[in-house]
Amino acid sequence: MTTLAKELSPLVNPNGSYNMAKIVRLIGVQKQTITQMTGIADLRESRELSKANRDKIKPLIKILTYLIYEFKGSEEDIRRWIHSPKVQWYGYSPLDMMEEHKFAAVEAYLKRHCDTDPNLFKG
Repeated sequence: MTTLAKELSPLVNPNGSYNMAKIVRLIGVQKQTITQMTGIADLRESRELSKANRDKIKPLIKILTYLIYEFKGSEEDIRRWIHSPKVQWYGYSPLDMMEEHKFAAVEAYLKRHCDTDPNLFKG
């Protein structure tokens, strides 16, 4: 079984900063939307985040990592899933839920409805 730390590699640069270009591309939104979702004002590509900011972005990173493995890296499929309304949320999409800071709801949905090992969320 793989661990979440190892699985984060597509989203983390070698210097430990987050690959913001990839995160923006996966979600299919502008960086300002990710700033609003996470509450992190300065999301520069080469900037290593403080522990407090790493804690803020961690739920989003966990969800994206899970989706990378669920959809075998297909950015198009990941974007489609993130933007698709879900009946359980009365037509709201995972993006809508994340914009409302409801990352736990998205994580729970993924654990219930997807085939990827839920142990990826541990850690």
